[in-house]
Parts: sequence; C-alpha cells; structure tokens
Amino acid sequence: MADGREQALKTRLLLQQMFDSQFPLGGFAHSGGLEAYTADPLSPERLVRLLGNHIRLGALRLETSAMVLVYQGTDPEELALELTAWKSTPTTLHASTALGKRLVKLARRLWKVDLPVLSEQHFALQCALLGQHLQLPLEDLCLAYSQAQITSMLSACTRCMPLSPEQAQEILLDLQDTLLTEIPRRIQQPELCSAMPALDLRSHQQAFLYTRLFQS
Repeated sequence: MADGREQALKTRLLLQQMFDSQFPLGGFAHSGGLEAYTADPLSPERLVRLLGNHIRLGALRLETSAMVLVYQGTDPEELALELTAWKSTPTTLHASTALGKRLVKLARRLWKVDLPVLSEQHFALQCALLGQHLQLPLEDLCLAYSQAQITSMLSACTRCMPLSPEQAQEILLDLQDTLLTEIPRRIQQPELCSAMPALDLRSHQQAFLYTRLFQS
C-alpha cells in the first residue's frame, strides 16, 4: 500500500514538473495564434467559447487523440506524419515540432530517456512517449497536457489583451469541466481530426503582424 501511495505521489510531482511554466521548453514564446486577435481583443465570454471549441473540436482534440493512440501502441512515426498533415499552417507545425525537439533533449538530460527520433518531433507525441516510459497514467497525462496548453494560451492573452490574470484563472476554471468531459471521450474513441479553422487562420495571420510578442 505504501509503495502504491508513493508512486501516486511521484506521478503528481512528475506531471507538475513536466507541465510547469518553469520547465525550459520555451512554450511561453507561443500564443497559439491568439496574438492576432490583438486588434480586436476577445472578451472573456468569447475567449471561453473559443478555447472550449479548441478543446472539443480543434488542435487539442487532435493532439490528445494522437497521445492516446501512441500511448496505446500505434506506430509513432505513422502518427507523426499524420499530425504534420493535419497542421494546416507553418506556424502551428513549427510550434509543435520545436517544443517536441526540446522535450527530447530534456528527457535525455533529466531522465536518461532516449525518445525516438521521428521525421516530425511533435510535442504531443513525445509527451505521450515520455509519459509512457515514466509510467504516468494516460488520463492524468492528457489532462495535464491539455490544461498546460490552455494555461499557456491564457497567459499569452494577459500580455496582449485587456485580460487580467484573475480573469484568466476564472476562464481556466470554466474550461476544466470541458476537459474532464472531453479527455475520457478521447481515450475511449481517439480521432485524428481538427475542425477549428479560426485559430489556424489567426496563427497564419500572426506571422505578418507589424509588431509581435510571440512566435505563433
């Protein structure tokens, strides 16, 4: 019993470490396309709807489904090629692979884990492969990954929109029920699909802004 409790506690610590803002991946440099809304800032209500759709229909649905599939044994190289096909703009593709490459290096340095070299080092896939190696529960891993992605996007909004940190946390609380509903669905029925063109278009537009705080 003590061993099981110790492992559960270690799992929590590992998840907190992997998805903490201080973990040196450089995720803070990416806004997921939200910086392109600066000229027409989103209200908190619109932001809740946008990010809710991002979880249910967009890139987070795609990425968590890919995490489930690779964790359950699907060939990661096959999934890497499919994810690349689904990433519709260069900026979204670059963000995914840049973070993945950094995670591969950190996994080797921190945990002595050699993650596979894929043709496209997508962050979601490498997170799932590292989580599998570290024996992190799949549902916990997907929830931590998803909340970290949403938290990062909200943090970006506080720097380029009239959104306070307190409002960002209120939005995060509003979205947690969506995460708790959608992640079990992805585990039961993972689907590689993304139907959220609004953020894809904004990510593409962001590359052409006159002044920029974020990479994508």
